[in-house]
Amino acid sequence: MTVGSVEINDNVQSQLYFKYKDYGIIPLAVPATVICVLIAGLGHLGKYVMNLHGSCNILLAITSLADILHMTAPFTLGYFVFSGQNFASIYTCLKVQTVPIIGILFGMQLIMFIALDRFFCVLLPIQYRLIKKRVYIASYLVLCLPFVIFILYDAYKMAWVHKNQQVICLVVEGLYPTTLGLMFQCQISMNIVTVGCYVGVWFCQKYRTNLRSETSNRILKSVCAITLVLVLGWTVNAILQIVFNTLLKLPQEKAFFVELYCGIGPTLACSINYVVLFAFSKDYRTAFKNQFCFEGKTRVTAFLTDTAIQRPTVTSSRAPSNI
Repeated sequence: MTVGSVEINDNVQSQLYFKYKDYGIIPLAVPATVICVLIAGLGHLGKYVMNLHGSCNILLAITSLADILHMTAPFTLGYFVFSGQNFASIYTCLKVQTVPIIGILFGMQLIMFIALDRFFCVLLPIQYRLIKKRVYIASYLVLCLPFVIFILYDAYKMAWVHKNQQVICLVVEGLYPTTLGLMFQCQISMNIVTVGCYVGVWFCQKYRTNLRSETSNRILKSVCAITLVLVLGWTVNAILQIVFNTLLKLPQEKAFFVELYCGIGPTLACSINYVVLFAFSKDYRTAFKNQFCFEGKTRVTAFLTDTAIQRPTVTSSRAPSNI
């Protein structure tokens, strides 16, 4: 039995299901749902204009596409909450949340690959310039596929076996607990690798004299900001859920609302990477202004081409959300 979900054939019937199955709109769920839908909508605005020159920026654009897929999930949740329908079978929930789940699975891997790309760029700049961009990017995408296929296969297998289970259709509720637990473990491992790579970039920027510049200082700030968003967006969310739902063992109804409101943080983290880039990159600021016509069109220079070895931009604060 998962938080926010119930098994109809369980000996112990769920208080959450029987309380809210014919309840209509759940008032306590409305604020979190509205916030997440608004954040998701605003987050989409910053993901359509990317200047695709360097390998890192291509990876960033692909990650933004994954974010867009992921951030369709709050709109599905909004439908179930505001229609008063509330519950759906886990199999139905998985089907309607498959696209957001694919976005999560690709995005969580691409964050790590962007970190590896930045570390490779700083550690071995000459070799980095010699790589074939198309093969390099394609290799990362191919490496993402096995994990995505495995999780989806396991999710559909378990959802079919437990198809009578009723859930409130948050994106993570489409995944059976064993599948979700595996995804969480992989996410934590990838976060550790990501932070480790950014720490490596920080040390290289700080102690290699040929990389010291005003641009490098801005990069160090962006590393800190993005890492902080990543940690706050995902790790804190995971810790809160472990504390409230596992250690304190809250009743199912309270545990569901904890999960729902904890999901606001990761949802915000999924949408805020553009804001971080706007704050730390002059080129992205210019693109942002051009995109929304805040001023006359300005030529945007390449956002870190592969030849600009001394400008390794660290990107993306995406973190999977519960919503």
